[in-house]
Amino acid sequence: MDSPQRIGVFGGTFDPIHRGHIEAAYTAMKNFNLDQILFVPARVSPHKTGEETKPTSFHHRAAMVEMTIQSEPKFKLDIREGLRTQVSYTIDTLRELSTEIPEAKLFLIIGRDQAKVFHTWHLPEEIKQLATLIEIPRESNGLSATKIRELAKNQQPLNGLVNPKVQGYIETLQIYKI
Repeated sequence: MDSPQRIGVFGGTFDPIHRGHIEAAYTAMKNFNLDQILFVPARVSPHKTGEETKPTSFHHRAAMVEMTIQSEPKFKLDIREGLRTQVSYTIDTLRELSTEIPEAKLFLIIGRDQAKVFHTWHLPEEIKQLATLIEIPRESNGLSATKIRELAKNQQPLNGLVNPKVQGYIETLQIYKI
């Protein structure tokens, strides 16, 4: 009998997706022997509300994820949360995946910052029933999407922080320029 497929679910705003996200995905893949990782950009994150935290359009964020992961066959873009009109809850995505691929073992990849407040998430106990949590530490150099948006807004180079295609996309469309 074949062992069940091991699927990592990596949700987030990805505004923009950056080197730290990819390193986290590879670390999770290696340490937990994952067969695939689904990158699931949130349309509206319940953890980031208010005008000051309003993300870039879902279309742009999903495009940047796709550009970043397209060369890794084990990484897939999952746009289900972008099709929702309300706040995106992780539990809804995990329920859907559990129904679609009941034979798979799901792993939820979250950052240490979110792990600390996981108990405040919507239905955290059910999340833990549907998926094994993988906690990934934030990069020690402080790389964050906020920092990258600030650099882009000030027309500073993003070399090495994001995929070169994403860098070109951000610069050409001036996504973060006010």
